[in-house]
Amino acid sequence: MDEVALSLKSASLKEVAPVGNALPTFLNRSFELQGKSTHFLVQLFSDQILIVISQLEGGKVGTWISCEVEELVLDSKSRFNVNVLLGQRGRDDPLLGVYARRITEQIAKLRSSRADVCPPILLGISILDNEGQTFSAIVDVVLDLYKEAVRTAST
Repeated sequence: MDEVALSLKSASLKEVAPVGNALPTFLNRSFELQGKSTHFLVQLFSDQILIVISQLEGGKVGTWISCEVEELVLDSKSRFNVNVLLGQRGRDDPLLGVYARRITEQIAKLRSSRADVCPPILLGISILDNEGQTFSAIVDVVLDLYKEAVRTAST
């Protein structure tokens, strides 16, 4: 994972916009994070991004969350709309919504300007380990895989 992370971190931020004729692009990877096998899937479509994160056997997903970025004109801020579509609600495990927001936030930061639209993200997630180190590692891996998918779609 270190080689992948290093090569992806050196990517130019101008590379993080998929080319429409190369979509959909699909990446499926598994890593050992904090002693737990974690499966990742990133699929880019022309109008949305699908991300799946699972620590369950067979890559099963327990919760589906939608997250969209809304750019506010008056105060030049971004608002993140997070909605649980299926599975656990926020009161059962609020960290799942935090995953969705943070991943969307990090992908939105890769845009060259706020005028560029950040596609909605559909996140399927099942996490067994809710420690801070795992959270950071998962977000970093998803961001690296997203960059790799965009580069793949751009070639």
